[in-house]
Amino acid sequence: MKRITGLMLAIVLLLGMTQVARAQNQRDFASQFMRLYAQDDASLKCQTVSPLMMERIMNLEAVENNENIKAVMGQLKSIQILTSVGAENSEDNYQKAIALAETNNRRYQLYKARERGAIYLRRRKNVIVELVFVNKSTDTFHMVNLTGNMTEDFIDALAKI
Repeated sequence: MKRITGLMLAIVLLLGMTQVARAQNQRDFASQFMRLYAQDDASLKCQTVSPLMMERIMNLEAVENNENIKAVMGQLKSIQILTSVGAENSEDNYQKAIALAETNNRRYQLYKARERGAIYLRRRKNVIVELVFVNKSTDTFHMVNLTGNMTEDFIDALAKI
């Protein structure tokens, strides 16, 4: 009986570790975009603000004294900023980003769209775990990818900064 219980426990742990590994291997939007398209566009650049840097930002006096910034920053884990310069690159990367979001429409839902930009959200239950802002101008493409555990009030607080 102890052998069967031990075997069952080992199987449950193995299945749990498999699920954790699978969840860690999921790419965020910006990472997926870079994996798919960075080799095609030499002007495409990605800057990442890591969790450690986010922690340092939270300790800055300007953040500690501003409740809106503090509320927003406290819900973020990382920020990735992608840029590409050039009229052709701007339009091309914007269309690729929109197509990637639409291809993954079960994962990323359109929150708001305008002529030159769109915001997509990825949720886990009632928590926003990823916010993707895609924007183009006549000669520049921008994507800001925020990850964390964000509430609905996050977007309102972000707009107030």
